Amino acid sequence: MRNLSRRNTLLGLVALAPTAGCYGSFKLTKKVYDFNGSFSNIVLKEVVFLAFIILPVYGLAMLVDAIILNLIEFATGSNPVSGKSLGDGHEVAFERLPDGKTIRVTHTRHGAVEKAFLVRRKGDGFELLDPGQEALASVQPTVDGGALVLDGRGSLLHDVDPATLEQIQNELEHRPLHALVTEAVRSPAVQRRTAQRRAGATF
Repeated sequence: MRNLSRRNTLLGLVALAPTAGCYGSFKLTKKVYDFNGSFSNIVLKEVVFLAFIILPVYGLAMLVDAIILNLIEFATGSNPVSGKSLGDGHEVAFERLPDGKTIRVTHTRHGAVEKAFLVRRKGDGFELLDPGQEALASVQPTVDGGALVLDGRGSLLHDVDPATLEQIQNELEHRPLHALVTEAVRSPAVQRRTAQRRAGATF
């Protein structure tokens, strides 16, 4: 794995083979670990960060893994192809905008647009925007190694503790990304930390 300035350039990890009918399965996430065999913690964290903001807004959990992993491949230039079939009539297309830090993602099925959104680098995290560039959600690292997930108005949705982030990364080889993130935001640890943050605590 090339050790470039990934904190500024990565929007994720690696893409999936366009195998019909397998999106949303364990095979999708397993592809992450088939790319050169290993990944740095920074790379894995970027993938998880994207899932925290894309999954709640997107709604189609079974496709999120595929879209994120294909987005990563496009963003890193490991496969600059701007479109890819996900099977069963689903296709995803990517376009890098002139600012160099925003990528437009368009998901279609049988030619009709299902969902379109923008992903933009924001500091050491990301923000998700609608096609009109209105903010939908954002994620930023915390000082102690956790992550703050905010809605489009900047209100706190989740304060994810470092241990939970690490657990997701450790289990990513064995379980789908969307399932791990969904469980994380419902966990007592994250809910407790979020409540403490809203009450004024800092971490």
